[in-house]
Amino acid sequence: MEEAYEISIAENLLDHGTYSRRLQISRCLWVLFPLVLGALGERRPECGGVLRETSGEIESPGYPREYPVGIECIWIFEVDQPIALTFEDFALDGSRDCLKEHVEILEGENRWTFCGENNPGTIFSQSDQVTIIFRSDGNRAVIGNRAATGERGFRMAYNSTCDEGWTFFQGHCYYFNDTGLSDFGLDEAEEACQEMGAHVASVHSPEEDAFIASHGTRSFNYIGAITGSSFPSDRFDFEFLDGTPTDYQNFYEPGFEMLFGPGWVVNTIDQWMNFPCNEIRPYVCGEGAFSFYIYDSPMNFEDAKDACRSDHEDLVKVSDQTKRESLLVSFLNDIEPHNPEFWIGLQYDQASGDWTWVQDGSLVTLDNWAPGYPTSDGGDCAAMVPSTWATVGVWSNGWTCKKPAASP
Repeated sequence: MEEAYEISIAENLLDHGTYSRRLQISRCLWVLFPLVLGALGERRPECGGVLRETSGEIESPGYPREYPVGIECIWIFEVDQPIALTFEDFALDGSRDCLKEHVEILEGENRWTFCGENNPGTIFSQSDQVTIIFRSDGNRAVIGNRAATGERGFRMAYNSTCDEGWTFFQGHCYYFNDTGLSDFGLDEAEEACQEMGAHVASVHSPEEDAFIASHGTRSFNYIGAITGSSFPSDRFDFEFLDGTPTDYQNFYEPGFEMLFGPGWVVNTIDQWMNFPCNEIRPYVCGEGAFSFYIYDSPMNFEDAKDACRSDHEDLVKVSDQTKRESLLVSFLNDIEPHNPEFWIGLQYDQASGDWTWVQDGSLVTLDNWAPGYPTSDGGDCAAMVPSTWATVGVWSNGWTCKKPAASP
């Protein structure tokens, strides 16, 4: 993703290979430059460097005085978590494409380019790999109020977006936890979150839902919501504990008995994803139409299949909606804490190019794949993962805290 602000998308100044080599050389130069200047006894405005602290400020050389012409400064972050960058002051020469004079922020394949006098505000990185480049050209264009008075420059504050142990996603920090207690209520989870300045997580988009589900520590985990008296006939009759709008829901299909009256909301194990068969995870055996046996001992797919066949019928076959619902109820009615992913008896047949049930070789007749799955590079064996909302009456073993990411 590339963005430029005054602001239009900036073109690549150099081809990727040349640009990478230039950046690597610049990194070395700015590590050595202060040492060389110190040895010569010279002094100049600070320009670039390696930043290892999780908070601080970056300024254009000489700030608040105007910066010199024809310079390039590179700041490289070496921290172990995402950061927030807030521009407190910003005034450079302006142009349509921001090519000649700009501040550039690089993060992986993402690139933002800013020029002119429009303050970019706060930028949240998604990773800890961030580089900031400032370039000034050799001319002084008199464009904009600050340019006319010779007061161009910028200052930005930065700090880590999340506390240690928290995970950043789209402007918020998330903390994933669980308990071995069989009577742990939503009110207790909310109390634990509030002690950390957060709430049990609200969910407002499919992307956020998938992110929380993929980090869940148990087979069903609290969402910070309580249903009302009109639920489930009105599937939006619930309130998030943090007071945010009820603008998204992912409950099971209408009419399923699991959606009963007022209750606490969880994200529960349900849909399928494909994984490499040599990975280890717990598994579910099936015997007869509606008998399920949940095993928490992690095994690879073949060992799990052999273990099921030694005691029961086989790895579970989820052939229709009724069996899917019965399997979900088995997890939700079990007070024992379970892991968030389980092998089921679904495997890709390389010869036929089909996904088939190992129990009898039959083809899949129920489409219960998670959105975007199966993937071509994900692996040849399927597992159930947290993916669907449901209601529970009294307990859950896992929960997620959520709070806004910090900004400087």
